[in-house]
Amino acid sequence: MKFDAKMNPVPDLAESVKASDDGALEFRLRQGVQFHDGGDLTSDDVKFTIERLLDENFDSPHKSKVSAVDRIETPDPLTVRLVTKQPFAPLLTFLANAGTGTQILSRKSVAAAGDDFGKKPVGTGAYMLKDWQPGERVTVAAFENYFGGKPQISTIDMPLIAEESSGVTALLAGQIDLTSTAPLADIPKLQQNPSIALLKQPGMNCRFISLNHRRPPFDDPSFRRACSLAFDRNAMVSAILFGEGMPSAGLIPPSLEYAYRGATHPLTTYNAERARAELAKSKYKPGQEGVVLSLGQTWWKRIAEVFVA
Repeated sequence: MKFDAKMNPVPDLAESVKASDDGALEFRLRQGVQFHDGGDLTSDDVKFTIERLLDENFDSPHKSKVSAVDRIETPDPLTVRLVTKQPFAPLLTFLANAGTGTQILSRKSVAAAGDDFGKKPVGTGAYMLKDWQPGERVTVAAFENYFGGKPQISTIDMPLIAEESSGVTALLAGQIDLTSTAPLADIPKLQQNPSIALLKQPGMNCRFISLNHRRPPFDDPSFRRACSLAFDRNAMVSAILFGEGMPSAGLIPPSLEYAYRGATHPLTTYNAERARAELAKSKYKPGQEGVVLSLGQTWWKRIAEVFVA
């Protein structure tokens, strides 16, 4: 599976998917999909991939993503049936997200490479690995037999640049054609540069402050409401993200249109007067102390500093 522009899981290596009467998810694979080593994608490769994730000896950190699967049936080379122990709504999403380790692998290629498969990956994507220098660069080449059509760019060379600012410097110097990220403070200047095309869209990242309900004074609902109402999220976006973001009413970002319920909520919108009223109802009074923990020294520390202020 893959995600469409509205983050809905849609068929990719599969041609179609349907729920059977017995509750199983039945996938019909595309015919003629090839792996980078020339082998054909079959239902056996899908079975192998998921069983590999479930294998206790393999000890995959992604096992829980497919742990609801009870058995995998392959009635023919292009049909896969995933039978789950109970209804499991996220399964299609997990099968669409490469970050969950569910990329379909070739049983034959994994067996041939053994422990070196991670260094010599074989997939079905538009590009295949040509060269990898750990910590330095990755080079990929267009896969001529890609089922979606051969890519127009034949080779992509990706130098691994650790610092965002260094990536922007290389871009401005013409040393690279594209960088995936840039320091947020640099965005206004880059937008004014006629030689740079800057593309952006709402992302999936969500940053939040988590309150420990078991520890005073956050064990009091009124005190928690007072904290939330006294927190100006717009100021956070301005100070930390230089305006390149937006406050959210909850953990679901605007990118997930089907689940997003709007940007405002009475309890997550700055309201000093109501914050004071909630504090007055709390069993805790002004002067309470709390500890805020943050990651590292970078913008995470700044998030904590702005929140405390």
